[in-house]
Amino acid sequence: MSSPATAPGNRGSPDELAVWSDFLLASNHVQQQLERTLRAETGLSLAQYTALHALEETDGSATVNQVGDALLYSTGSVTNLLKAMERQELITRARSTSDRRVVHIEATPHGLDAFAQATDVVLDIARREFTDLLTDEELPAVAGFITRLCERDPRSHHSPYAVPPHLVRRRPE
Repeated sequence: MSSPATAPGNRGSPDELAVWSDFLLASNHVQQQLERTLRAETGLSLAQYTALHALEETDGSATVNQVGDALLYSTGSVTNLLKAMERQELITRARSTSDRRVVHIEATPHGLDAFAQATDVVLDIARREFTDLLTDEELPAVAGFITRLCERDPRSHHSPYAVPPHLVRRRPE
């Protein structure tokens, strides 16, 4: 059963629309900060960082489809991204010997180093633009809300921004 505000065809209250608008603006702001700072400090785009993260999560190797799923990209878009990353020597690509339709992607040592450096940048921005703004009391509610958002799309169950624990620098107490 839906509430009057969520009934089909209802545009939502002015408060709901204001929150939605602010959510989109804040999300765009953080993405722009990530993109600008990553490019300036590491030479990587946000998409390249996310692709390297997807590779790191799979022990440095994945298929084109797995990387595309992590980025929520079409096959054509991810192929163009990966070609550029190969030219920058961040990854290598090789066709599967058992199925020529499958292309395996592997992070190079240079790519893994770039990912580690970029992760420091991402964590700094995440803290400055997001987590430092949350109180201890707000964090569980926001985490619960984001989890519910991610559960709506099966490709979002494990965020590409869930930084591997060994790369996380702990905050001073």
